[in-house]
Amino acid sequence: MCCSNGVKLDIAQRDQSLAHADLVQRAMGPEQDHDPSGWFEETEEVDADFPSGRCVGTQVRQTGCVFLDGARRCVLQTVTMAEARPGFNLKPFFCSAFPVTVANGKLWIDELCLEAPEGCCRPTPRGPRRVVDVCETELRHVLGDEGLDELRLAARE
Repeated sequence: MCCSNGVKLDIAQRDQSLAHADLVQRAMGPEQDHDPSGWFEETEEVDADFPSGRCVGTQVRQTGCVFLDGARRCVLQTVTMAEARPGFNLKPFFCSAFPVTVANGKLWIDELCLEAPEGCCRPTPRGPRRVVDVCETELRHVLGDEGLDELRLAARE
């Protein structure tokens, strides 16, 4: 579900993906659009939730995000893992954070989760585990270690 609608990403992340288009193209399957000019929406939006204050969406095809291969794997993640070098990460921030998101400067669980099928990433009312435990990795990605510790403390209080 999370990859069906594409993703918004900071324009700096878009530019980094385009700068490494050769790596991305090599990881793509034959069914994918290998032309970088078709990977992102043309219109940039002003959005304070992104580091540069501007974002752009990935293009969406019938099968979902343009970066999904035939096995429904993200080629940006595939390239990042294959490169395995410190600081190199083409996977969009909010893809790594999902189902955690930021909207208007506030931390949320993405609304797509509320519509997700059972067993996906939908919250379970009065479930035995807290979001801060279930989404620990994603929250650490968004907040860092110190921010996660603060959130855990606030959740206990």
